[in-house]
Order: sequence, then structure tokens, then C-alpha cells
Amino acid sequence: MNLLQDEELIPTEKLPNKYANEIYCNEILLLAYYIAAINIEHAYHSRMPQEYVPFEGGVLTDTFQMHEDGDTIDAKVFSENTERILRQMETPIDVVVGNPPYSAGQKNANDNNQNMSYPTLDAKIAGTYAARGSATNKNSLYDQYIRAFRWASDRIENKGIVSFVTNGGWLDGQAMDGFRKTLVDEFSSIYVFNLRGNQRTQGEQSRKEGGKIFGSGSRTPVAITILVKNPDSKEHGVIRYHDIGDYLTREEKLSIVASSVSGEPFEWDIIKPDRHGDWINQRDDSWYEFAPLGIEKRKEPLGMFEIWSAGLKTQRDPWAWGYDGTAVMECMEQLVSGMNQEIAAAKAGVRDIEYDSKRFSWTRRMEDYAKKGQLIELGERAVVEGMYRPFCKQWVYYNKTMNERTYQQPRLFPLAASEGKKAERTYQQPTTFSMEKEKGGVEMTYQQSSLHCLENLVIALTGGRAFSVLISNSLPDLHYCGDSQCFPLYWYEESKSAGGLFANGDVKRGYVRHDAITDETLRVFRAAYPNAFGGGKGRTIEQAKADGLPSKIANSNERFDVNKIDIFYYVYGILHSPEYRSRFEANLQKELPRIPLSRNFREFCAAGRALAKLHLGYEAIEPWPVKEVGSSLLPGPVQKIKWGKRKDSETGKKVDDHTVLIYNENLVIKDIPEAAQRYTVNGRSPLEWVIDRYQVKTDKASGIVNDPNEYSDDPRYIVDLIEKLIRVSTETMEIVDQLPPVSELPQPANWPFAWKADA
Repeated sequence: MNLLQDEELIPTEKLPNKYANEIYCNEILLLAYYIAAINIEHAYHSRMPQEYVPFEGGVLTDTFQMHEDGDTIDAKVFSENTERILRQMETPIDVVVGNPPYSAGQKNANDNNQNMSYPTLDAKIAGTYAARGSATNKNSLYDQYIRAFRWASDRIENKGIVSFVTNGGWLDGQAMDGFRKTLVDEFSSIYVFNLRGNQRTQGEQSRKEGGKIFGSGSRTPVAITILVKNPDSKEHGVIRYHDIGDYLTREEKLSIVASSVSGEPFEWDIIKPDRHGDWINQRDDSWYEFAPLGIEKRKEPLGMFEIWSAGLKTQRDPWAWGYDGTAVMECMEQLVSGMNQEIAAAKAGVRDIEYDSKRFSWTRRMEDYAKKGQLIELGERAVVEGMYRPFCKQWVYYNKTMNERTYQQPRLFPLAASEGKKAERTYQQPTTFSMEKEKGGVEMTYQQSSLHCLENLVIALTGGRAFSVLISNSLPDLHYCGDSQCFPLYWYEESKSAGGLFANGDVKRGYVRHDAITDETLRVFRAAYPNAFGGGKGRTIEQAKADGLPSKIANSNERFDVNKIDIFYYVYGILHSPEYRSRFEANLQKELPRIPLSRNFREFCAAGRALAKLHLGYEAIEPWPVKEVGSSLLPGPVQKIKWGKRKDSETGKKVDDHTVLIYNENLVIKDIPEAAQRYTVNGRSPLEWVIDRYQVKTDKASGIVNDPNEYSDDPRYIVDLIEKLIRVSTETMEIVDQLPPVSELPQPANWPFAWKADA
């Protein structure tokens, strides 16, 4: 519309021909089609009011589908629309402008609204963007807006311009490296105006991202991209980039955009991509001198860890996670019963399965059962305690059938019987926590159950916009601390599957326990740090046992050497180093960590142990002294905890007072140190995680209520948790603030060849 109204772009004498023959507009929805046509006609007639001329370039169509190989156009129905489609397809297109939708696929099968498949277009993406990318998961390359880039790039053929307002995630996304490389190859000049606004971030990063360009309509970042394909240009793949800036409101951003259009240009930064295809936030290549945490899982080549895993993905969290274990079990029984009724009805030909999120939770796995007419077996009652979010334990239904993806978690946290009882399931089909009545008719409680996960520790970490790390000794959710990847101390396999000698592991209740850190890693560290715990302040037997070394090693001179558990805590210490996180921020966002060999090994190892003790034992430490105003002994149930408010001295506006928490109408917690906000996990402080998670929530789709008051019989559990997490936060930062420089050593002579491989 602006194009038609601008006399400088289209002189009046050329406007009728442009309007009639050279401008096209495609819409797939009928209402949007009519609105677009009316707006275009209005823009034209505001300059040419003499007589009404209908806009005949509007087409009701799926733009991608009309160019699919073998697509048949029905000329009998909507014949006028079909004629417009044929005319458009025969017309050379030089400029494509649009705001394509952003959707990589439906989030839940209950939506029953899968993206269309475009085999021809998707094959072109596979041969270009995907073929040149390094990511394993390339699903996001088939997002509708990436498809729009591929389609438009092909539609203008050898010369033209593509200009889109899109999701800006492609600028820095790891899965988009092949897309960025292809743009550089295919276009002579590239202009990107990054409007930011990524509200999928948290904390300070979210505030820096600023306002959302489309308001509440989207939480994604937004970028304006202009791609120029000019065979006569001396440029090839030149990238001009402008970042709109930090902490700007939506209105401020739109004002900057408007002023740049009206004649107040800004300076463009020329970007030279690095060898990884990064345009912004480019990586530090000294990183590749360090030891990779993981390369392949349980096969050569191996990194420091033989195995790791994403967290548990139930794909039905409101049903499968909850503060009340009994309620979780009842929800799952109700769910499976209802879905089996639907499957039986569909198999009998009575009706198709219903997609009602109040009653069902359909996922791809469950739909496969329905297609086969196979009923879902709930199996044993399988509820265990897990870590849902930082410092937030809940009960979870842990079962290979009803969890959409267990990944490697059954090898990290397999189920076994308590001492003296026989395990009922293998790690391949985990279940736990029987609810059957024991002799005498007393129903077992969850704490009395005979099944539980075997002990382990995992270092859970996430990259993305902000690196984060947190240890856990319980089964972690997929989003425990972001999109969690969990590196374990041990991994397990069934004793009958492990061979007869069990040379490399301990037998634990039907399972063989293996070290997750490889023997090769141990040799490298021992070469780098000979007699690391010896010397004048050598590790005593008591210290060795406290450090987690087995008695046999603790009572021998081997306690003076680096052991695998030392390496595990060293990794946890290094991953908390502010220097390490700052130097390698871009690397950590895009890759699994690599670990330097610091000259300060013992200090980082001790810090990692101290941090792990705090982060694992947060429920058992001494509460921080605060002032409680109100009913301390019986504070009553919580609904939603809130920060107090204070007036900002500069703006005069009310802002959060981080020294005060309003627990409920009966209790206010005061004198919280501001320093408790310094320590963050995935963008939030522990207290902010309490505010976010420890509130009564009703799931909109299912109507299921998750009430944190049901987790413990102790009426002060959540109050005490708040005060304990204040200590966790302050003491964590005391340790982090005292961490030594990384000061990396050179690689020892026995450095594995696989670790030297290029990223």
C-alpha cells in the first residue's frame, strides 16, 4: 500500500500499468484476501480517483503449493481466481515483499493442525540450507518463514530483491548456519535490521531485548531483511547489519524504523562471517584447544563423557508432573482410560478419535497407537520424584510408553527395587511406586514404595541465549534449567546385558554401574596434573572419603592422584567461572562445552564440590536470617508469592522490592539481601524460581490444578525453602567471586586425536 501511495517510487503516469499488470498479492485465508484487496484498491484510488478499477492481482491461494511439482489447478471451480494464478505463474517476478508466518510445526497433537507438506520446496531446502548446516536437528529449517525465503529466492531467479519482516532467530541460531551460508552464496548484497525483542529470554537479557515489535502477538525476535541478487554487481555476499540497540520499548523501536524510512539513515556494520557461518556473536577458536565434554554417545570417538542425555520429555506435563504424587497417578489413569476408549471407538468404526485437550493428551506416539488400533497399557504405577525446574521438586510419571521421549535417562536414572526387594522392570521400560495395598489393607505411600531411581549425579546445562548449569541428583525434566543436556557421574545397564565379568562396573540391584567419564579422560588429566592432591597439603584418607572416593582408593596412595569424581566436580567448577563464561559466551550458546586444563585445578575442583553441596542440599541447609511479619508458625497455604513494591528514585514508578516477599495475606518476609538476586539459573534467581513455580496453577488446556501446598505436610516448607535459597544464592556467589583465573595449560602429550578435530 505504501508502495502505491509513494509518488517517488511510482510516478503517477506509471501507476495504472503497475496496478493492473505488475503487482500481485497472495493470501490463503478468505478474510485476509478481501482485506488486502480493499486496502490495495483504496491506496490506488487515493491517487487515481477518476473511476473505480478493481485490483485483479489478488489471488486466493497457498503460495507454496501453487509451485509444487505435479500440483493440479482446478480451472472449473473459482475460474477467475485460477486465471489469476496462471497469469501470476507465467509472469517474471523481480521483487518479493512480505511478512511470512512463523511456525516450525504444531506443538501438540491435540491441536490437530499440522503444517502442510511441500515436497518440492522442502527438497530444495534439504539440498541447500540443510545440506550446508552442521546441526543434527534441522526441523526449524522447515519453518514457514524459512520456506518463504527459499521460495522467494528461487522465484526471482537470477535477478531481483527479496524483502521480508520475519522471526529474527535465524540470525544467531545454531541450526541456521547452513541457511546463513546459502544466503551469502546466492545474493550479492544482504541488509539486516535487527529489531530484537526476544521475550523467550529471561531476566536481564529479556530487558535488554526490549519491546516486542508485534506486541502480545509474538514473543520472538524480529528482523527486517533485504536480499539483493544482482549479477552485474561487484559485490558478492556482502552483509550490512544494524542492531537497533538495548533496552528500547516497542514504541521507541517503531519510531527509529519510521525515521530511517523518512530520511534519517543509520550506519551499517559490515559483517564477515566466520568459518562456522556465524554472523553475530562469533565464536572464539581457542575454544577448540580444550577437551570436549561429549562427541558421540557410547561409541567412538568419545569426549570426556561416554554418555549424556536430554532431560525427560513427557509432552504432557500437566498430566505427568505435579506436586501431589497421588494426583499425578490418578490423572494418568484417567487419561489412559479415556484415550483407550477413543482408540476402541475408532477401531470399531464408530468415530474418529476426538482431539479434546480437556480429556486427552495426544502426541505422535499416542496417535501411532490409535492408528494401529492398539490400546495403551498403563503398566505399573510409575511415579518418582524429579527435578522439574531449578530448586523445584515434583512427582513425575516415569514410563517409556507415556513419556514421549525418555532419551538416555533410563540409563542415568534406572528404576530398581529397594534393598531386599526385586526390581519389577528394566531400564528399558521404567516404572515405580506401587500403590497396591500391603497385607493388612494399608495403602502404601510414595515414601514407602519399593521402587525408586538408582542414585546418580548429573550436571545439567543449556546453551541458547544464555548459558546455564545446575547439578541434580534426581530425574531432571527436559527444561530443568533450560533445554537441559545432562552429563552424569555414572550410567547403568542391566546386569544380564553387561556381560559376565562386569570388569568396568559395580553391580547395583540388578544393574551394572559404569563411570560416565572415560578412562582416556582420566589418563589425560593425570598426565596434566601428576600427584595433584599430594605434596605438603596432600589429601588425607578422611578427606578422600569425604570427596567421594571409594574406600579402596582413599586408603591407598591413589588418593593423591586425580580421580574421575574429581574431574566431575572440576567440570562443575569451571562451568561457573565468570571468566570462562564471558570469554566463550558465543561458543557456549552454540555448542556443548569444552573444558580447559586450568593451572588452578585443585581450586576449581574444590569450588565445584562446594557448589554441588549447596545446590544439591538446598533443602537441608540453615535458613538465612530474615524478618517474618505475620503468622510464622502456621503461615497458611500459598496462592502466588509476590515481591514487595518500592518507588524508584529516578522514575518515581513503583518497582519490585527485592528485599521483601509477600508470601500470602498472613505472612511477609523482609530483610532479604539484594545480593540474593545476583545468582541466576537460566535467567532467574532462585527466589524468582520460587515465585514462578510455587504458586497454584490451573492448566488452561486440561483444567488440571497443580498446587505446591500439596508437596509437603510441613506447613512451613515453602517459607523455609525461600530462606534457605537466600543462603544458596549468597554463598554461591561468594564461591564464584573467589574463583581463580582459568589460566589454561597446554595439551599434554597424550591428548586424544579425536579431541583435536575441528568443530
